[in-house]
Amino acid sequence: MIDGHVTPAATGSTEHASGDDISSPSSANRLSRRVAAGYVASGGIAVALLFTAGSRAALGQATPQAQGEEANYFVLSGEGTQITFATTSLTGLPLLTYQGPFGSHSFTGDQIRREDTGIGELVTAGPLEAVPDLYEVTLTVLVPDVNLIGGRAETPIATLAVLTTHHTSIGGPGGVQGALQTYEAVALQGTAEFVNF
Repeated sequence: MIDGHVTPAATGSTEHASGDDISSPSSANRLSRRVAAGYVASGGIAVALLFTAGSRAALGQATPQAQGEEANYFVLSGEGTQITFATTSLTGLPLLTYQGPFGSHSFTGDQIRREDTGIGELVTAGPLEAVPDLYEVTLTVLVPDVNLIGGRAETPIATLAVLTTHHTSIGGPGGVQGALQTYEAVALQGTAEFVNF
């Protein structure tokens, strides 16, 4: 946790779907919590986590292509979370899916906010959870620009997601004492590829 706050992300009781045995990334290949927290502190990154049940089916009959293209399809996992993100799909709209502590969610089109930055693209969606007059949780994923490695259909990547809890009250944000946002960083690793939709 960041700022010493315990957010609902840490204390909430959420039922996991069966078969969610997601192994943790090795310490050599994943971003540490300290590095992830550093990104949040320096860049003000907010995050959401994503996943598709049957991601290939959701994208239709998409076909992976060879190198020489910029990646447009990302499959990520870490710390009990699975996320997929496609910059486009058969409908022409971006698609982001999440499975993790906040259940299973799918977002598309205007439900996804994208922002290009100097450290990659911030992809935000949500809410993953909301309690009126108390808090709302959103997800932001830091998606790097990826040129596929020659001879490979997939390129390994490591990145992070940030769960942002937006605090409010019955009287609005002005009734909240302390920070209006608290963050939880999640280290992710996975693959990037180019898919011809």
